[in-house]
Amino acid sequence: MTYPKEIYKEICFVFARLGLFAFGGPAAHIAMMEDELVTKRKWLTKTDFMDLIGFTNLIPGPNSTELAIALGYKHGGKIGLFLAGICFIFPAMTIVLLLAMFYKQYGEVPLIEAIFIGIKPVILAVIIQALFRLGQTTIKGTKSLLLFLAAYLLSLMGVGEITILILSGLTMLLPQQLVKWRSLHLAVEPMSLTVLFLTFLKIGSVLYGSGYVLLAFLQAEFIDRYAALTSAQLLHAVAIGQFPPGPVFTTATFVGYLIIMGGFIGWLVTIF
Repeated sequence: MTYPKEIYKEICFVFARLGLFAFGGPAAHIAMMEDELVTKRKWLTKTDFMDLIGFTNLIPGPNSTELAIALGYKHGGKIGLFLAGICFIFPAMTIVLLLAMFYKQYGEVPLIEAIFIGIKPVILAVIIQALFRLGQTTIKGTKSLLLFLAAYLLSLMGVGEITILILSGLTMLLPQQLVKWRSLHLAVEPMSLTVLFLTFLKIGSVLYGSGYVLLAFLQAEFIDRYAALTSAQLLHAVAIGQFPPGPVFTTATFVGYLIIMGGFIGWLVTIF
Protein backbone atom coordinates (compact mmCIF):
# COMPACT_ATOMS: atom_id res chain seq x y z
CA MET A 1 0.00 0.00 0.00
CA THR A 2 1.32 3.44 -0.96
CA TYR A 3 0.83 6.33 1.45
CA PRO A 4 0.87 10.05 0.60
CA LYS A 5 4.23 11.76 0.98
CA GLU A 6 2.71 14.00 3.63
CA ILE A 7 2.29 10.94 5.86
CA TYR A 8 5.99 10.08 5.59
CA LYS A 9 6.99 13.70 6.23
CA GLU A 10 4.78 13.77 9.33
CA ILE A 11 6.30 10.52 10.62
CA CYS A 12 9.84 11.88 10.13
CA PHE A 13 8.96 15.16 11.83
CA VAL A 14 7.19 13.59 14.82
CA PHE A 15 9.78 10.93 15.62
CA ALA A 16 12.79 13.13 14.94
CA ARG A 17 11.36 15.63 17.42
CA LEU A 18 10.68 12.89 19.94
CA GLY A 19 14.20 11.52 19.47
CA LEU A 20 15.63 14.97 20.04
CA PHE A 21 13.61 16.00 23.09
CA ALA A 22 12.46 12.73 24.72
CA PHE A 23 14.56 12.76 27.89
CA GLY A 24 13.86 10.47 30.84
CA GLY A 25 14.06 6.90 29.56
CA PRO A 26 11.45 4.45 28.19
CA ALA A 27 8.59 5.41 30.53
CA ALA A 28 8.89 9.07 29.55
CA HIS A 29 9.19 8.19 25.86
CA ILE A 30 5.99 6.14 25.92
CA ALA A 31 4.11 8.88 27.78
CA MET A 32 5.23 11.47 25.21
CA MET A 33 4.21 9.20 22.31
CA GLU A 34 0.77 8.71 23.82
CA ASP A 35 0.30 12.43 24.31
CA GLU A 36 1.53 13.31 20.82
CA LEU A 37 0.03 10.52 18.73
CA VAL A 38 -3.14 9.51 20.62
CA THR A 39 -4.27 12.74 22.27
CA LYS A 40 -3.07 15.40 19.82
CA ARG A 41 -2.73 13.80 16.38
CA LYS A 42 -5.36 11.02 16.73
CA TRP A 43 -3.24 8.50 14.82
CA LEU A 44 -4.82 5.68 16.80
CA THR A 45 -7.08 5.03 19.78
CA LYS A 46 -5.81 4.58 23.31
CA THR A 47 -6.89 0.92 23.16
CA ASP A 48 -4.77 0.35 20.04
CA PHE A 49 -1.87 2.18 21.69
CA MET A 50 -2.06 -0.06 24.77
CA ASP A 51 -2.20 -3.14 22.52
CA LEU A 52 1.03 -2.03 20.85
CA ILE A 53 2.66 -1.54 24.26
CA GLY A 54 1.62 -5.07 25.21
CA PHE A 55 3.04 -6.40 21.95
CA THR A 56 6.43 -4.71 22.41
CA ASN A 57 6.66 -6.11 25.94
CA LEU A 58 6.37 -9.64 24.56
CA ILE A 59 9.51 -9.36 22.42
CA PRO A 60 13.14 -8.64 23.37
CA GLY A 61 14.81 -5.33 22.70
CA PRO A 62 14.28 -1.69 23.77
CA ASN A 63 10.57 -1.20 24.35
CA SER A 64 10.18 2.50 23.54
CA THR A 65 12.12 2.15 20.28
CA GLU A 66 10.07 -0.90 19.27
CA LEU A 67 6.91 1.06 20.07
CA ALA A 68 8.08 3.93 17.85
CA ILE A 69 8.72 1.47 15.01
CA ALA A 70 5.31 -0.17 15.50
CA LEU A 71 3.59 3.23 15.49
CA GLY A 72 5.41 4.17 12.31
CA TYR A 73 4.22 0.96 10.65
CA LYS A 74 0.63 1.49 11.79
CA HIS A 75 0.55 5.02 10.38
CA GLY A 76 2.74 4.65 7.29
CA GLY A 77 3.24 0.99 6.47
CA LYS A 78 6.65 -0.56 5.85
CA ILE A 79 8.29 2.70 4.83
CA GLY A 80 6.80 4.38 7.89
CA LEU A 81 8.29 1.60 10.03
CA PHE A 82 11.82 2.37 8.86
CA LEU A 83 11.36 6.14 8.95
CA ALA A 84 10.04 6.12 12.52
CA GLY A 85 12.83 3.89 13.79
CA ILE A 86 15.61 5.82 12.08
CA CYS A 87 14.29 9.26 13.02
CA PHE A 88 13.74 8.28 16.66
CA ILE A 89 17.16 6.66 17.11
CA PHE A 90 19.43 8.86 14.99
CA PRO A 91 19.45 12.11 17.07
CA ALA A 92 20.54 10.36 20.28
CA MET A 93 23.01 8.17 18.39
CA THR A 94 24.66 11.20 16.84
CA ILE A 95 24.91 13.00 20.18
CA VAL A 96 26.38 9.90 21.82
CA LEU A 97 28.92 9.57 18.99
CA LEU A 98 30.10 13.15 19.50
CA LEU A 99 30.34 12.62 23.25
CA ALA A 100 32.21 9.33 22.73
CA MET A 101 34.72 11.08 20.47
CA PHE A 102 35.17 13.79 23.08
CA TYR A 103 35.55 11.19 25.84
CA LYS A 104 38.09 9.13 23.89
CA GLN A 105 40.13 12.25 23.15
CA TYR A 106 39.93 13.97 26.54
CA GLY A 107 38.76 11.27 28.97
CA GLU A 108 42.07 11.22 30.80
CA VAL A 109 42.20 14.99 31.34
CA PRO A 110 41.71 15.72 35.09
CA LEU A 111 38.87 18.17 34.40
CA ILE A 112 36.93 15.60 32.35
CA GLU A 113 37.63 12.86 34.90
CA ALA A 114 36.29 15.14 37.64
CA ILE A 115 33.07 15.71 35.66
CA PHE A 116 32.51 11.97 35.27
CA ILE A 117 33.25 11.35 38.95
CA GLY A 118 30.50 13.84 39.77
CA ILE A 119 28.10 12.17 37.32
CA LYS A 120 28.56 8.60 38.64
CA PRO A 121 26.45 8.95 41.85
CA VAL A 122 23.64 10.60 39.87
CA ILE A 123 23.62 7.78 37.31
CA LEU A 124 23.54 5.17 40.06
CA ALA A 125 20.61 6.99 41.66
CA VAL A 126 18.76 7.06 38.31
CA ILE A 127 19.35 3.32 37.82
CA ILE A 128 18.21 2.48 41.36
CA GLN A 129 15.08 4.59 40.92
CA ALA A 130 14.32 2.93 37.56
CA LEU A 131 14.81 -0.54 39.05
CA PHE A 132 12.53 0.35 41.95
CA ARG A 133 9.77 1.51 39.57
CA LEU A 134 10.25 -1.59 37.44
CA GLY A 135 10.06 -3.79 40.53
CA GLN A 136 6.77 -2.21 41.61
CA THR A 137 5.15 -3.14 38.31
CA THR A 138 6.66 -6.61 37.83
CA ILE A 139 6.89 -8.10 41.34
CA LYS A 140 3.29 -8.86 42.22
CA GLY A 141 2.61 -11.66 44.64
CA THR A 142 4.72 -14.22 46.46
CA LYS A 143 5.56 -16.27 43.35
CA SER A 144 7.10 -13.39 41.44
CA LEU A 145 8.97 -12.23 44.56
CA LEU A 146 10.49 -15.70 45.09
CA LEU A 147 11.42 -15.87 41.41
CA PHE A 148 13.13 -12.48 41.66
CA LEU A 149 15.12 -13.56 44.73
CA ALA A 150 16.14 -16.83 43.04
CA ALA A 151 17.26 -14.97 39.91
CA TYR A 152 19.21 -12.49 42.02
CA LEU A 153 20.99 -15.28 43.89
CA LEU A 154 21.85 -17.04 40.64
CA SER A 155 23.29 -13.79 39.31
CA LEU A 156 25.49 -13.45 42.42
CA MET A 157 26.73 -17.01 41.80
CA GLY A 158 27.90 -16.09 38.31
CA VAL A 159 25.16 -17.68 36.24
CA GLY A 160 24.75 -15.98 32.86
CA GLU A 161 21.80 -13.72 32.12
CA ILE A 162 20.53 -15.87 29.24
CA THR A 163 20.52 -18.97 31.44
CA ILE A 164 18.59 -17.11 34.14
CA LEU A 165 16.02 -15.90 31.62
CA ILE A 166 15.46 -19.43 30.32
CA LEU A 167 15.23 -20.91 33.82
CA SER A 168 12.86 -18.19 34.99
CA GLY A 169 10.60 -18.70 32.00
CA LEU A 170 10.53 -22.47 32.53
CA THR A 171 9.82 -21.97 36.23
CA MET A 172 6.81 -19.81 35.46
CA LEU A 173 5.66 -22.23 32.79
CA LEU A 174 6.31 -25.58 34.45
CA PRO A 175 5.48 -26.57 38.07
CA GLN A 176 8.97 -27.75 38.95
CA GLN A 177 11.76 -26.59 41.20
CA LEU A 178 14.26 -24.10 39.76
CA VAL A 179 17.55 -25.90 38.99
CA LYS A 180 20.75 -23.94 39.68
CA TRP A 181 22.99 -23.99 36.61
CA ARG A 182 26.46 -22.54 36.37
CA SER A 183 27.17 -20.66 33.20
CA LEU A 184 29.57 -22.24 30.73
CA HIS A 185 32.80 -20.31 30.29
CA LEU A 186 33.88 -20.72 26.69
CA ALA A 187 37.22 -19.70 25.25
CA VAL A 188 37.36 -15.93 24.91
CA GLU A 189 38.14 -14.57 21.46
CA PRO A 190 40.04 -11.33 21.05
CA MET A 191 37.54 -8.52 20.63
CA SER A 192 36.87 -7.94 16.95
CA LEU A 193 34.10 -6.52 14.80
CA THR A 194 32.64 -10.01 14.43
CA VAL A 195 32.67 -10.68 18.18
CA LEU A 196 31.25 -7.21 18.87
CA PHE A 197 28.45 -7.72 16.34
CA LEU A 198 27.57 -11.23 17.55
CA THR A 199 27.65 -10.13 21.20
CA PHE A 200 25.20 -7.28 20.61
CA LEU A 201 23.08 -9.54 18.39
CA LYS A 202 22.86 -12.05 21.26
CA ILE A 203 22.02 -9.30 23.76
CA GLY A 204 19.35 -7.84 21.47
CA SER A 205 17.71 -11.23 20.97
CA VAL A 206 17.23 -11.91 24.70
CA LEU A 207 16.92 -8.41 26.17
CA TYR A 208 13.47 -8.02 27.69
CA GLY A 209 12.37 -4.91 29.53
CA SER A 210 13.64 -1.35 29.32
CA GLY A 211 17.04 -0.05 28.31
CA TYR A 212 18.22 -0.23 31.92
CA VAL A 213 18.31 -4.05 31.72
CA LEU A 214 21.02 -3.61 29.08
CA LEU A 215 23.50 -2.62 31.80
CA ALA A 216 23.63 -6.11 33.31
CA PHE A 217 24.34 -7.61 29.90
CA LEU A 218 27.09 -5.08 29.14
CA GLN A 219 28.69 -5.82 32.52
CA ALA A 220 28.61 -9.58 31.96
CA GLU A 221 29.86 -9.54 28.37
CA PHE A 222 32.32 -6.66 28.05
CA ILE A 223 33.73 -6.51 31.59
CA ASP A 224 33.43 -10.00 33.11
CA ARG A 225 33.83 -12.11 29.97
CA TYR A 226 35.95 -10.18 27.48
CA ALA A 227 37.56 -7.55 29.74
CA ALA A 228 37.12 -5.09 26.88
CA LEU A 229 35.90 -2.33 29.20
CA THR A 230 36.59 -1.22 32.74
CA SER A 231 33.84 -0.63 35.29
CA ALA A 232 34.62 3.08 35.16
CA GLN A 233 34.18 3.13 31.38
CA LEU A 234 30.83 1.35 31.67
CA LEU A 235 29.62 3.94 34.18
CA HIS A 236 30.81 6.66 31.82
CA ALA A 237 28.92 4.96 28.98
CA VAL A 238 25.76 4.94 31.11
CA ALA A 239 26.27 8.61 31.92
CA ILE A 240 26.66 9.45 28.25
CA GLY A 241 23.59 7.35 27.40
CA GLN A 242 21.52 9.28 29.95
CA PHE A 243 22.73 12.69 28.78
CA PRO A 244 21.10 12.93 25.33
CA PRO A 245 17.40 12.52 24.53
CA GLY A 246 16.04 9.39 22.89
CA PRO A 247 16.41 5.71 23.80
CA VAL A 248 18.72 4.74 26.66
CA PHE A 249 20.14 1.85 24.65
CA THR A 250 22.28 4.32 22.64
CA THR A 251 24.75 3.57 25.44
CA ALA A 252 25.62 0.59 23.21
CA THR A 253 26.89 2.90 20.47
CA PHE A 254 29.26 4.52 22.97
CA VAL A 255 30.55 1.06 23.97
CA GLY A 256 31.09 0.07 20.34
CA TYR A 257 33.01 3.26 19.61
CA LEU A 258 35.32 2.73 22.58
CA ILE A 259 36.03 -0.97 22.01
CA ILE A 260 36.86 -0.92 18.29
CA MET A 261 39.90 1.10 17.37
CA GLY A 262 38.18 2.15 14.14
CA GLY A 263 35.69 4.05 16.27
CA PHE A 264 33.06 4.76 13.63
CA ILE A 265 32.91 1.12 12.51
CA GLY A 266 32.25 -0.07 16.07
CA TRP A 267 29.63 2.66 16.43
CA LEU A 268 27.83 1.44 13.29
CA VAL A 269 28.09 -2.27 14.19
CA THR A 270 26.21 -1.77 17.48
CA ILE A 271 23.28 -0.13 15.66
CA PHE A 272 22.40 -3.28 13.81
